[in-house]
Amino acid sequence: MKYFAGQLSELERTDAEKHIVDCPQCYKTIAQLTKSMFAEETPEEKAFLDAHIKDAENIRLLVKKSIETTENKNSNIVAFPNKTQNPKKKSILPWGISYFAIAASLAFIFLVGSAIFSVVRYINSPKYQIAQSVIELREANKMGRLTNLRLDNFDYAQLAKGRGISKPETQQHLSKANSILEKQINNVPTPETFNLLAEAKLMVENYNEAVAILDKAISLYPKNPALYTTLSATYFASKELEKALVSINKALDINPNYLPGLFNRGLIYKELGENNKARSDWEYYLTLDSTSPWAYEVKEKLALLN
Repeated sequence: MKYFAGQLSELERTDAEKHIVDCPQCYKTIAQLTKSMFAEETPEEKAFLDAHIKDAENIRLLVKKSIETTENKNSNIVAFPNKTQNPKKKSILPWGISYFAIAASLAFIFLVGSAIFSVVRYINSPKYQIAQSVIELREANKMGRLTNLRLDNFDYAQLAKGRGISKPETQQHLSKANSILEKQINNVPTPETFNLLAEAKLMVENYNEAVAILDKAISLYPKNPALYTTLSATYFASKELEKALVSINKALDINPNYLPGLFNRGLIYKELGENNKARSDWEYYLTLDSTSPWAYEVKEKLALLN
């Protein structure tokens, strides 16, 4: 790595180059890297070098010259001097820079550039963007839960006081999440992405849009309980309790132990005045989860019913 980074003294560099000449594995590896740097450079990598590496074009031309001096024109590997040759005479440019150093430096630049491009590509990838939307939604949720019901993807939070959505910070997080998810829904049309977008719409009270998104998602993924649960929560928020009950029943038909479904159906039953059914759901919930913050809220609700 010190050789690649140009951190060796003149004597150390000379010794390293002598080793490379004597070691087929070393000179073949560096030669192949040199060849690949010049011949297989992607447009993105070329743009990076042009923008950020001084004299990048000169380096490419020098490597090209090195490649053109190969003794085997049909080989993918640059020819280096053998043991009987004086490497200084053929490997040193007029101003004292060896082709070895150029090849190694370019290899090092390529490795660093590739790492940077990997990070940039990941940051711009749909997967990363969707992960960012989850962070934004969770940050909004931390400032106060915007619905009585429990939604998938969120940790426990106390109910927002008043109209929690009116807080500037909450609006900012929700706006970012909506913007990201609307752009990425076609790139990653998974049930999770649909559900996140619907939850974002629900949290900003765009109930009709949330329902439309969920109807489409359910037509594609009819066995996903989270989609029915978010649909139920949307109907609940818009005061359509019977539709909310139908949707949550579908979620629990798919998974009878789905905790958000049990939590929410108890609330729906309570709003419908069916306290015994609400009690039954919440008591069953506590057999599955008795220690989480959600469980403590269920216990409080049960105490009020009793």
